[in-house]
Amino acid sequence: MTILAHDAKANYRPDIDGLRAIAVLAVVLFHIEATLLPGGFAGVDIFFVISGFLITGNIIKDAGSARGFSWAEFYRRRALRILPVLFVVLLTTLLIGQLILLPEDLSGLGYSSLAAVFSAANVYFTYFLDTSYFADDSNLQPLLHLWSLGVEEQFYLFWPIILLALLTRFTRRWLLPVTLLLTLASFILAEVLIPKKPMFAYYMLPTRAGELLVGALLAIWISRGHTVITNWARLLLGLVGAGLIVATLGWITEDMGFPGINALPSTLGAALLIWAGSGRAVGVSRVLALRPLVLIGLISYSLYLWHWPVLAFYRYIYGVVGPLAGVLLFGLMLLLSVASYRWVEKPCRQLRWDFPRVMMRVVAVNAAVLSLLCGALLLSGGFGLYGLDAQYRVDLKRLSPAPAAYSFPYVCQRARLSEADLQSKACIINPEREPSVLLWGDSNAAHYVGMLGAFAEASGFAFRNAVHSSCPPLLEGAAATQKLEILERCLASIEVVRRHLGNYSTVILGAAWTVHARRSDNFFTDLEATVDFLVGQGKEVIILAQVPNFEVVNRKCLQKALKLPMLTCNESGLERPGVVQNNARLSALAARRANVHFFDPRGQLCPNGQCSAYLDGRLVYFDASHLSMEGSWVIGRQIVRAKGVPDFFAQLGGGVFSVGAAPLDKTLLERDKAVFNVPVKSWNSLMLGDSSRQWRGNAQREQHAAGMRLADASPREFSAYRYSFAVDELWELQKDAPVRLQMTLASCTDALPLLRLRARQGERLNQYDVMLDCASAQLAKRGDSGAVKADVSAADGEWRLQVQYVFPGELDALEVSIYPAVGKELGRYDAAATGVVVVRDVAWAIGSGRN
Repeated sequence: MTILAHDAKANYRPDIDGLRAIAVLAVVLFHIEATLLPGGFAGVDIFFVISGFLITGNIIKDAGSARGFSWAEFYRRRALRILPVLFVVLLTTLLIGQLILLPEDLSGLGYSSLAAVFSAANVYFTYFLDTSYFADDSNLQPLLHLWSLGVEEQFYLFWPIILLALLTRFTRRWLLPVTLLLTLASFILAEVLIPKKPMFAYYMLPTRAGELLVGALLAIWISRGHTVITNWARLLLGLVGAGLIVATLGWITEDMGFPGINALPSTLGAALLIWAGSGRAVGVSRVLALRPLVLIGLISYSLYLWHWPVLAFYRYIYGVVGPLAGVLLFGLMLLLSVASYRWVEKPCRQLRWDFPRVMMRVVAVNAAVLSLLCGALLLSGGFGLYGLDAQYRVDLKRLSPAPAAYSFPYVCQRARLSEADLQSKACIINPEREPSVLLWGDSNAAHYVGMLGAFAEASGFAFRNAVHSSCPPLLEGAAATQKLEILERCLASIEVVRRHLGNYSTVILGAAWTVHARRSDNFFTDLEATVDFLVGQGKEVIILAQVPNFEVVNRKCLQKALKLPMLTCNESGLERPGVVQNNARLSALAARRANVHFFDPRGQLCPNGQCSAYLDGRLVYFDASHLSMEGSWVIGRQIVRAKGVPDFFAQLGGGVFSVGAAPLDKTLLERDKAVFNVPVKSWNSLMLGDSSRQWRGNAQREQHAAGMRLADASPREFSAYRYSFAVDELWELQKDAPVRLQMTLASCTDALPLLRLRARQGERLNQYDVMLDCASAQLAKRGDSGAVKADVSAADGEWRLQVQYVFPGELDALEVSIYPAVGKELGRYDAAATGVVVVRDVAWAIGSGRN
């Protein structure tokens, strides 16, 4: 963060160091426990204002001096003040990461470290941080906080050019209005982008520059002699500024949308406090100048740099930061900060080296060392020294956690439901004829598919599942629960379900009730209206409780324990509040109505009143709020064994128990494979003869004896190899006939490749993805509909992936893409992933059978 407090001792402002102390303490407290200071994240905005004020004031002062402004001296000072302690923190974080982090996480640390070295951490986290629904918590990213340093360093590159141009090339009367115009443009841009591109709005310079420019405006204003004259005015400005900051820290939260307009109170408050102290220190300025605050302000840069890796590593190992741990970790942060200030920051600030010497010894050498270290980690695939341990690799793969529910072929969880999802047999559990039971909801409904499948397996009923991510099963009122960027998909999904409700006599509802209720004050009223409508249509309604939510569930604990044997992997954290109360409310809602039932598996998860993510020592959760699919089946079968199928579920199958059948979960996984047992008349190769010349793409490729070697060596973007079907090939594809693709891989080492098919029918473009984990021969599917079946077989060192698609209607265009590496974990896309595959052949055929 900003560290420019001591450029000239004659102009030293102890109250600014005190303001820094307030900012850094707010940030640290917020990151230790957000409820301590809900708006503590706005401490960064206070830093930005201070930085903009000081940097602008120094440039104006230097430009007006006899020597004039020196670019070399400007960047020499910046480098000596910012980089030495940053390099120490980066090196320490990388070394500790080698001892703690899993390979994919260590690779991520390597990439983010490289970005930080080159002042682009904010760019990296904007475009490469996984923010999908089931992504790991960003609190586990050890260098996430360096986004703000990236913003400042980029500001130091662009703002001096603009400022000096206004000072020297144009009349000075344009200085204030141009700066004001840029400030307003930045805040307006942030406000516009928050609903559309929230990551860009939060992390990038164009939307954050306004906060730095507020400080710049104040510096320009004061440089024209507009200091505060009277003590009463200083006192009033200080009180107003302090009030704005207190209000921000206490009441503004991140989910209100930030930065934009919500960043104005903290930035204006900081500016008013700085202005109030521009003359004699009175009132709040005198409080800020107290020695304890000044001392914390002096180490604020080091404290900011150290606090986040300390917290991230602790959370990575132990999960939640409790009160005692928080106090101890804060003490460790202070110790590290004082040490780095005393032995790194201060000595380096006092160096009298000239610009070339600083650039070579401080910048180039350290950047080269860190880049080589990061490069070595990335080339090893994130294993580092552990790459030499073959057993570690084997154990890591053996202990891989269960995938998310949506990755199972029979779970129809979509970002947007389509008509095909309400028609596809792939979404039916048990017999493949259209059932009379529908499971509808969000991901908290999807994770119940296994439990309900166990009930269906025992009592003979069938059900269809139709799940739209993060969208509650409400016929009216869902908009109030949604963020703007997913609102349209949610409402469209609800309309699809609404059109098919008449096909079902029983509707089962499941959702993250507590989350939706927190977003909408009318949520339960809207839910009651939906239930009453369904009952009024003569339907039975079953409401599924929300499972206990925990502060943390470490699904990769067993893998982490390979490096950290002290970990205990059969315990979960404390239960989050709110779920029990909302489940009670749902139970009461059902009790007041005929034909409405409520089911809660809490008794199975909380024996003797003590809830756990583990059942008989086995992890049954995917994350802190979702069951794993494997765990869902286990819970359902334990309920059946202990108590039988709950009455209102048993009645759906007439209470008829099936005996001797294969386990339903195994049957469902094998269901997709059956279609591939039917031979096709002939395969048409896309990599032989004239067809081979129609392939294009940015993947590195080289012809080998075993086939085409495709490589993704770029950590910045996905690499692909694409084939577009010719017109005569499209004519051969019969209307409504299944299209089958077969990809044969001769080599697939440490890569998760993807086969993508994009089909255009009129104005509609559908995309179907099948991701392959070669090591485990497992698949994950994504697409606009459930009309996709896939299977993989591995034998004699080759992998054969077959996928069958059904397209209703005529095809106008069809494109096949091969991605050598699309992720580091099955079901999750990550542009930073790299890898190599050797493709022996890709072929197509007209398949047999329908979905």
